[in-house]
Amino acid sequence: MAYSKKFVVSIVLAVFAALGIGLLAHALLDLNRPLDPLKHFVRISKNREQQPVSLDVALSTYELVGGQTVTLVGAVHLADAKHYQRLNKELSKFSTVLYELVAPDGTKPIPRDQMPKDMKPSGLSQLQYSLGDLLDTRFQLDEVDYTPKSFVHADLSLEDLAREMREKGESPFTLLLGILKEVFTMGADPKMQELSQNLSFTSLFLNPKSFKMALAQALASSDHEDGIPGLTAIAPFLIDARNIAALEVLSSQLKNGGDHIAIYYGAAHMPDFEQRLMKDFGAERKETYWLVAWDLTRDLPSRSPFELLGALF
Repeated sequence: MAYSKKFVVSIVLAVFAALGIGLLAHALLDLNRPLDPLKHFVRISKNREQQPVSLDVALSTYELVGGQTVTLVGAVHLADAKHYQRLNKELSKFSTVLYELVAPDGTKPIPRDQMPKDMKPSGLSQLQYSLGDLLDTRFQLDEVDYTPKSFVHADLSLEDLAREMREKGESPFTLLLGILKEVFTMGADPKMQELSQNLSFTSLFLNPKSFKMALAQALASSDHEDGIPGLTAIAPFLIDARNIAALEVLSSQLKNGGDHIAIYYGAAHMPDFEQRLMKDFGAERKETYWLVAWDLTRDLPSRSPFELLGALF
């Protein structure tokens, strides 16, 4: 049975909405030798008083058997402007940058201010723009420079994902039910009670900085399946299948002489990427350093409840 593009997009939006609920709920609830697996690619840095000061993402470099290097660059879809300025400089150092984008092969993102008049951002992008306005952050697709020839699309299309579902006997409905089951199971967890007390819509509108702090804690748990209720149900499609596709592109680039390659993907993909690099490519982790994505000490612009409503809707 074939699904229309509009139908698949609607289900994808519903999936991300359900994952977002689970994500926030769970938030409250030597270089010359090989290093242990990193395991976590997002962290919250704290000061001496143990107060959160920043949300950071990892750039972790691995050496392959043939001497080539592959760096896993964790993506944060919303981040401070300074993060993207630093990130663009880092990405320019690689001979090839493999990037994620669920779209037909070879597609490059178009920043919002460069879109043709008859073209509009997707529903998911609109949600991210609204959240970015609320958090005073920038949107990845507007800030990262995808124009260099070194940037190579390495992802699946919506049609590819729909085919993966059919081949595994799944449908958008069964996946959504699986996600919701995991999310609602958390209702009996004491941490869910903490969520209702500490993260209400009132606090969202009156104290967006507290909301940003809670969201940072959620993102710091987003790079492993146990960190996001519902991710286990869709990992074979949103994580595994897409990672396998990206590593096929990596293999092609290595055969063509690529020797200093970055994989720029969402943090939730990174533990699986690391495992596959070590198992299938004989990779050893050599170095990891961190980029600040969110400055959690910075005050957010003061806005009225009506302005905040406008940012969301």
